[in-house]
Amino acid sequence: MFSSSAKVNSGVSADGTRRLTHSALLLSALAGAVTVFAFSPYGLWPLQIASLTLLIHFYLDVSNRRDAFLLGWSFGSAAILAGTYWLFVSLHDYGGLPAVLAVLTITLLAASLGLLYGAALWLAVRLSVSPQGRLSDYFSALAIAPACWMLADWMRGWVFTGFSWVATGYAHNASPLAGFAPIV
Repeated sequence: MFSSSAKVNSGVSADGTRRLTHSALLLSALAGAVTVFAFSPYGLWPLQIASLTLLIHFYLDVSNRRDAFLLGWSFGSAAILAGTYWLFVSLHDYGGLPAVLAVLTITLLAASLGLLYGAALWLAVRLSVSPQGRLSDYFSALAIAPACWMLADWMRGWVFTGFSWVATGYAHNASPLAGFAPIV
C-alpha cells in the first residue's frame, strides 16, 4: 500500500490487490518468537520494539482483513509458543504426558491464543480502511492497531480465566519505558 518496493511482504494478485506472502507470515512469526528475549531473564527490550515495528511494517501493506488476521495470528501465536516452552517440562516431565501430546497441547494453546491477535489486526483494518480499500493513513499504524493489540493483550488476561504470560507490556517493566505504564 504505502511502499511499492516491499516485495517480501506482499504479492499482487490478478485483480491488482496486494496479497500477503508466505515469507511475510514466516517473518512475522519469527519476529513474534524473537520477542521472548525482551522479557526476563534476558531483558533485551529493544528486540520487542524492533519486532513490533516489523509487524507494523507488514500491517501497513495489507489490503484486506483476512491478511491482517493472518499476520496478527502468526506473530501472536509464535510469541506465545516461544514464551511458553516451559509448559513442555510441566506437562511431560512432571505431568507424565507423552512428548508428542505435550508439544501438540502447547502448540494448540499458542495457536488458540494467537486468534486474539489475529482478531486485533482484523479489527484494526476494519476500523481504518478507507472506501478505496486502503488503510486510511499512518494514524492506523500508530494509534488504532496498537490500541487493538493492547485490547487483545487485555482480553488474553481475562478470557477463559486468563493466560497473560508474555503480555506485551511486561517486557518493559525494567526498561526506560516503564514510567509510561501508569499513563497508558
